[in-house]
Amino acid sequence: MADQKTVLFVDDEPAVLNSLKRMLREEGWNLVFVESGTEGLRILEEQTVDVVVVDLQMPQMNGLSFLEHVAEKFPLSGRIVLSAYVQEGSLERAMVEDFAQQILSKPWDDEAVKTAIRTALGE
Repeated sequence: MADQKTVLFVDDEPAVLNSLKRMLREEGWNLVFVESGTEGLRILEEQTVDVVVVDLQMPQMNGLSFLEHVAEKFPLSGRIVLSAYVQEGSLERAMVEDFAQQILSKPWDDEAVKTAIRTALGE
């Protein structure tokens, strides 16, 4: 489907990605799930991604660094943080520097996540 929107999820916890996959499978979006920022950037280079949803706490490349790259190289992609543990200042920096348009906490409310994605997609 040519107008199907793509949502990329970046989280180093497979259980989190599986939960999101189950929750969102009926939404009609093209869902892509990866376990690192490096994989996420590769996906962004290969295909159009309408929204990224990223955890801030990840090994190697943390979510803030990932969002900084996305904001710089793929500014049209919506950016949502979905994170439980946040380093002091990370959220403020993400918002002030416009790396993320929305921030949601784990554990999440299913409807809040769906609404945030719909909003970022302009639905």
